[in-house]
Amino acid sequence: QLNDLYLIVNAVDGLNPGAYVFHRGKGFECLKEGQFRGEACYLGLHQELPGDASADVFFLADLDTILTRFGNRGYRAAQLEAGMLVYDALFRWCRDATHETHDWVSHQSKVSRGKAPA
Repeated sequence: QLNDLYLIVNAVDGLNPGAYVFHRGKGFECLKEGQFRGEACYLGLHQELPGDASADVFFLADLDTILTRFGNRGYRAAQLEAGMLVYDALFRWCRDATHETHDWVSHQSKVSRGKAPA
């Protein structure tokens, strides 16, 4: 994995405000609960929008390691993987909220009556 996905959650149904990390295959882990609007503004280059947002998504990558491994194409590899990672995170989030699963072979969605698996 080239990227780590972190969230600052301010006002999202089903998640307490706080700082979260996404683990592929496991879901979200709360690192610390609380309000981080000021930190979101700081990480958003001192703009107000990240502090006002319901949630902010941040990707962290070790570019030295990535560029050593992939050369000049490392940026592209990191960006491509970040897109796949955010898709995994949002799909898991929506699936858990709606109890929906997806069969990738038949491309059919199914809604279960019980709690969705983690």
